[in-house]
Amino acid sequence: MVSRTMVTIFVMHLVYTAASASENSTSAAELRKWRAVITKIERTLTKGPNSCEPGTIRAVPIDAAQFEGSSFGLVDVCPLGAYTELIDVMRFDANQPVLARSRRDGHQVAIGFSRGASVMHGKDVKLVPEKHAIYDISWDNDGMDSEGTAHLEKCAVDAYVWSAKARVFDYDPELTHQATRDYCQTLGQRSSRRMPSQNNGT
Repeated sequence: MVSRTMVTIFVMHLVYTAASASENSTSAAELRKWRAVITKIERTLTKGPNSCEPGTIRAVPIDAAQFEGSSFGLVDVCPLGAYTELIDVMRFDANQPVLARSRRDGHQVAIGFSRGASVMHGKDVKLVPEKHAIYDISWDNDGMDSEGTAHLEKCAVDAYVWSAKARVFDYDPELTHQATRDYCQTLGQRSSRRMPSQNNGT
């Protein structure tokens, strides 16, 4: 006879699976929207200041999400160097892709988001819909031993929360502290097995 506990666990698994599928489906739908306007994205990026070498802009949406009534996209703009790529956060404004603004201590700031990892260093940026936020992530480790094991040395997350009223991402010290604690703890646990990497730079 199937116990009530087993039934409860099974139901919880189904709910979790359905929720994850729904979230992935929503993200995929948002990403399709952004990939449908790549020409417009490229036009916006070309007009604005950036750190790209001439002719290297590729304007490829890599992630998207909707929160606070707006659609946001992470766009791979161009290669920056040995192992990183320039990533811009954009949003739809009257169906046009525009660069999302960020603010810290009441002043607008230009954030150079990037993504990539080498043996020693790493950078990443994530949309976090459940927090209405962007995470700007960086880490360093102490290298890799002969067994391919790396150990996390430094890790930091800066969190910016979207203000629908001001139409800007505001730096949030409290969420920054929480995200750094949670994300870096997880990253530290993973580092004993294998450091995250998007590229094979050094």
